[in-house]
Amino acid sequence: MITNRVGDNSPTAAELSALVTQLTDIVTQLQDFGLILAPEERKRLLHARLEAEPMVQRVHDLATNYGITLQDIPLAGMMNDLDLRMRLHPLADLFRSGLVLAEDTAAQASSEMWEAFLGYYGVLTKMGEQNPKLALELKPVTEFMAKRRPPLKGAPSKTPIPPETTKPTTPSA
Repeated sequence: MITNRVGDNSPTAAELSALVTQLTDIVTQLQDFGLILAPEERKRLLHARLEAEPMVQRVHDLATNYGITLQDIPLAGMMNDLDLRMRLHPLADLFRSGLVLAEDTAAQASSEMWEAFLGYYGVLTKMGEQNPKLALELKPVTEFMAKRRPPLKGAPSKTPIPPETTKPTTPSA
């Protein structure tokens, strides 16, 4: 049974366009100070321990009190990075939840669409058995459905591997 959870509550094209424009503006503003890492760079990143912020502040304060400076590693830079990290957290959380919301809604819409399509396609196919004109009009859909879809990239092949041809061993007499 089809449950229409998302299709009847769709925004208008103009409303969706406005949301895309707003999000584009936000991403454009982030590009002023943000960056995108290459996969190799992402792999080499160090990851702070959870709840490390107070310890970073303490190390900063102690290094300042004791006059410690490291060449090419300014204390102010460490604190600027801490500040940026903390201020970006709410934004990243919102992007993540928005992405999940958009992807799940699109996935639900796709599922509902396909379920309805399959129902109507089944009925039309049966009707086409008795109605040659309908069968002819349905032909592009029937051909589409008859095609095997290409395998996903990186998916294991479904071609069976032939068993090894080995000579059966027979006991020697």
